[in-house]
Amino acid sequence: ELKARGKRWDEKHLDALRLRKDKLFDEYKEQQKKKKIAQLQQLESRLRYSRTDKETAEEKLRILMDKELVGFQSKLDYYE
Repeated sequence: ELKARGKRWDEKHLDALRLRKDKLFDEYKEQQKKKKIAQLQQLESRLRYSRTDKETAEEKLRILMDKELVGFQSKLDYYE
């Protein structure tokens, strides 16, 4: 009888440990999911900033090229 009670206790204890393990694993999976979402959001932010930087650089380059074109045009007019 003592062995049977001990075995029941062991089974209950193992069941509790299995439940705890399952719960912890589910929490881990949820944390991993949240981590991936956060990483994705960070990448999306970086992409937005990069696009803004690219557009700003292109606009500055366009303005600079327009100024140079005006300068070249005035030199061309001078020599014609």
